[in-house]
Amino acid sequence: MVTREYYSRCYNAASAGIKTLARLMERLQSGPVLPGPEAVAALGELRDSLGDRGIGVRAALDEFERLCIPASMAVASAGCLGLIHSSPLPATLPAELLVAALNNNTGCDLTAPAAAFAEGEVMRMMKQLVGWDESASAQLVPGGSYASAQATILARSERLPEWEEHGPSAVARPPCIYVSEASHFSATRSARVAGFGWRGVRRVPTRGRGQLDPVALQRLIARDNAAGKQPIAVIATAGTTSTGAVDPLAAVAEICREHGLWMHVDACYGGAGLLVPELADEFASIASADSIAIDPHKWMFMPLVSAVFLTRHAEAERRAFAVADAWYIPPSNRARDAFTRGVAASRRASALTLWLALRAHGQDAIRSAVRRNIGLARQLEDRLRERGFEVLAGGQLSTVCARWPAQSSSDASDDEIHTAICRAASQSGHLWLATTRHAGRTWLRFCVANLLTTEDDIDAIADTVSSAAQAVQVPHCPEPPHRITG
Repeated sequence: MVTREYYSRCYNAASAGIKTLARLMERLQSGPVLPGPEAVAALGELRDSLGDRGIGVRAALDEFERLCIPASMAVASAGCLGLIHSSPLPATLPAELLVAALNNNTGCDLTAPAAAFAEGEVMRMMKQLVGWDESASAQLVPGGSYASAQATILARSERLPEWEEHGPSAVARPPCIYVSEASHFSATRSARVAGFGWRGVRRVPTRGRGQLDPVALQRLIARDNAAGKQPIAVIATAGTTSTGAVDPLAAVAEICREHGLWMHVDACYGGAGLLVPELADEFASIASADSIAIDPHKWMFMPLVSAVFLTRHAEAERRAFAVADAWYIPPSNRARDAFTRGVAASRRASALTLWLALRAHGQDAIRSAVRRNIGLARQLEDRLRERGFEVLAGGQLSTVCARWPAQSSSDASDDEIHTAICRAASQSGHLWLATTRHAGRTWLRFCVANLLTTEDDIDAIADTVSSAAQAVQVPHCPEPPHRITG
C-alpha cells in the first residue's frame, strides 16, 4: 500500500542520487563522448524490466549508475562537438532536482507563484538583452521548434485575420513565408504545420558563410507579388546551425518594413552572443524584429529543454492564442497566464532552474564562457589551417567548418572522405564531430559550447582530426556520422 511512510522512505533513498550525480559528473568530464558498443549492448539487461512490482529506489539507482550512465552521451566532455550541446552550469543540477520535487505546472500563475515570478525575472533579462522594454511579451517554451511554430502562428494571425476567422479557404491570395537555404529545418516545418504547405515556403539563397541574401529576398518577394501571391513573413537566423552565420538583420528588417512583413529572428544558438559587446554590430537590428527565439539550453549553459519566445506584440499574442473555455483552471490573471499566450498548456517550472543558475553565477559567468568559446573556436581554426585544412572564413560565433584537401572532384567521394575522417577521429570515443553541407561541398563541423574546454583540449582535437585525415584513404563508408542539415 502507498502510504506517507512509504513516500518518506523513498525520498530518503532518493538522496543516494546525489552521490550518483557526483560520479556521473566525473564520468561526463573524463569519459568518452559516445558510449561504446559494449555499454549499449549491456542495456539489454533492462529489457522487460517494468512490471507490477518495483525493485526499490536504491536498487533502481544502482542499475541506473551501472547501465544507463555508461550508455549515455557525455555532453560535458570537451570532445562533444557534433551538435550545439552545452555543459550545464553547476547550479542547474540541484535546481533540476528541486523543480522535479515541486512539480509545479506553470501554465497558470496561480498554480506556480514562485515559478511565475522567476520566469518574469528571467524574461525581463531576456527582453533587455534584445533591446525591448516591459511592454514586450516573453515566455519559456519547450524548444526552438515551438518558438518557430508560435512565430508562424502569430504572423498568420496578424497578417491573415480572415484565416483566423474562417480558415484557409477565406484567404484570397496564397500566402508565402521566406526562410534562407541555411535556416534550421524547424522554420520550414513550422510553416507547413501552420498550414502553408511546401509551396508556401520560399527558400532564399545565401551568400558568404551562409547569410541570407537580401537582394535575392527582394527579388523573390517581387516575383510572388507579381504572381498574385501574398508574402507575410520572413524568418531570419542569428547563428545558423551549420556554419554559425548571422543574417544581415538590418537589411532584412528594412525589407520587412517596406513590404509589411512579420520578421522573426531564430537566435536559438546565436542569441547568447547578445551578452558579448564585441558582437553588438552583428545583433544591432535584432530589436526591429516582431518576434525572436533564444535557446538558453544551447549556448547559455542551461539544461534541456529551455527556449525563450519573445514578441513585441503582446496583444497580438493574446489574440492568437486566446482560450474561450478553460473553466476548470482556477481563475487568475488571464492576461499573464502562459497557457493563454502560447501553444503549450502544461509547462514544467524550468524558469526556477534558469533563475537559480543566473542568481548563483550571474550573467558574467555566461558572458565569459561564451567569449572563451569564441576564442577557442578561432584557435581551432588556426590549428587546423596549420595542419593543412581549408577553413571556412568569417567565423564569428563558436562554430568551425573545415575541409581536408579534396582527393576527388566527385561529390560522393568528397562526402565519403569527410565521413571517414569523422569516423576515424571518433574511434577513441573521446571526440565526436559532424559533417555539414555548405556551398555544395562537405565540411567537417565543430561547435564549441562547453564551460570546461581548454586550449590544450583544442590542440588535442586538432591533432586527432589531422591524424585521422592523413590516415584516411578514399573509402566507402556505408554508415555516415551525424550530418548537420540546418
